[in-house]
Amino acid sequence: MNSDVISEDAQLVQLGVKGDRDAFGRLVARYQSPVCALAYSACGNISQSEDLAQETFITAWRKLGDLREPEKFKFWLFGIARNLINNTARKQTRNPLAGASPLDEELTVPAPVPNPAGHAISKEEEEILWRSLENIPESYREPLVLFYREHQSIEQVAATLELSEEAARQRLSRGRKLLQEQVVAFVEGALARTNPSQAFTLAVTTSLPAVAVSTKAVTVGTTAAKGGAICKGAGFAGILISIVTPLLMVFGWWKWYRSVKKVVSPEERRIYKIYFFGIALSVVAMVFVVSFLQDHAGSLIKTNPLLFVGSYAGVILGYFVMVICFAGWFSRTIKKINEGKTAGENAAVVQAFPCWEYRSRFELLGLPFIHIRFGCPSRAGWKRPAVKAWIAVSDAFAFGVLFAYASVAIAPVSIGACAVGLLAYGAMGVGGVGIGGFAFGIWGFGAFAVGWQVFADTAIAWNAASGGQYAVAHDFAAAATASAIHANDALVIQVIKSNPFFRFVWTWLRPHFLWLVWAPVFPMTIAMLVGVLKGKGKQELDCQQTKA
Repeated sequence: MNSDVISEDAQLVQLGVKGDRDAFGRLVARYQSPVCALAYSACGNISQSEDLAQETFITAWRKLGDLREPEKFKFWLFGIARNLINNTARKQTRNPLAGASPLDEELTVPAPVPNPAGHAISKEEEEILWRSLENIPESYREPLVLFYREHQSIEQVAATLELSEEAARQRLSRGRKLLQEQVVAFVEGALARTNPSQAFTLAVTTSLPAVAVSTKAVTVGTTAAKGGAICKGAGFAGILISIVTPLLMVFGWWKWYRSVKKVVSPEERRIYKIYFFGIALSVVAMVFVVSFLQDHAGSLIKTNPLLFVGSYAGVILGYFVMVICFAGWFSRTIKKINEGKTAGENAAVVQAFPCWEYRSRFELLGLPFIHIRFGCPSRAGWKRPAVKAWIAVSDAFAFGVLFAYASVAIAPVSIGACAVGLLAYGAMGVGGVGIGGFAFGIWGFGAFAVGWQVFADTAIAWNAASGGQYAVAHDFAAAATASAIHANDALVIQVIKSNPFFRFVWTWLRPHFLWLVWAPVFPMTIAMLVGVLKGKGKQELDCQQTKA
């Protein structure tokens, strides 16, 4: 072997021992072809040979720390491959049905389109290929397979089999003579087309057992896409909509406050003003902070993507936690003030407050099947208790066994300003599938999204992130500015195109992004405005009756 290659192998091994998957991925890319060739020469099945090769590399990754002489990595790796191949052969000898194909696989009609993974060889060609090779003795078959997979290099064949070039040449010559003349050309072309592609490297590196991964390994794939973004989301407008949503809720409360301020105490009016001013100030401050992060996102992702992830996600989560805590303080303070009031004083406020409520007679396990309420403070201190039902709807808090819609909604399927559930859809959606301006979940879609696989204008994910402007992920990222092990390369595009979640988002969600972000707040806002108008109308009627 070339001394430079040996030296580089040793360095990559040392990095791999420290947990650098990318360094080990380079070793996989370098030796995947000969390892697959050795496995194929033994088993005669392309799919099984690649399974054996993957197992070889994963075993090597696990035992990398046991390798005392890193410069001998290649021969150590081939030793692992031969042991696995021999063990598999012994198991198949004991179990005659091990190599049998399932009946449904045999009955499946082959697809007319070639396999997009890069194996442009059909099942029929593979069978003919192996029938041409299986009767050749292994000592001649191995050099033959390696020769056509290693770009017809006798030097590489000799190095892989630890033979002299002359010995390798003789075995190759003998192997070719054993093939029938009419199949030589077919074998050459078919073997060349079965060479493992870059997808094989990816499959190995993403299957490696978890170990400590250095920051360098995560950021090494950082790159800026040339020629603009791969996809364009609704962007900053969607983020602003979600930030301003609490202000819309406050607007509804402000209108209500204006309609009943004559029956509340000066202390209550002071608390209301603090609350309204505090929420408005929070929204303004958040807009400035997010604008600053957006302006510096590109440079942060390139220099320190982990800092970008932590700061952006932390700021947004902190904002919503602050708003919820502030609203809780407001509710507790107002309740405490009103607990000291007389029944008549509380009744005057309740009467002035516009309210609409429906509760179904049918109950299941002690909960109404449907409970809808807009407004309606309780008579004990105006605190509006959460709506709890199988299907719960409210302008404040709602807990649903099946479905909930509210400012804060918690249910398996939830919609609201802040929605939590298996499917959460709102200004901020948190759950298994999160959809909204801010989305947090296993799968996420929004202006800003964090999860396992996400699509957003600013996307942060562990597995795959697809974004319009910014995307940061551990494995795959595609955006105008992206950071991941695989960022903005052909492999990322293939992964995203073949993923059901991303296909669904591109087809059904992305074209309707703006109204999807606004939709959860519309009914709530309309209900508040209608309630305010009813409240004003009622007050005017009361005034007229009083004058009369």
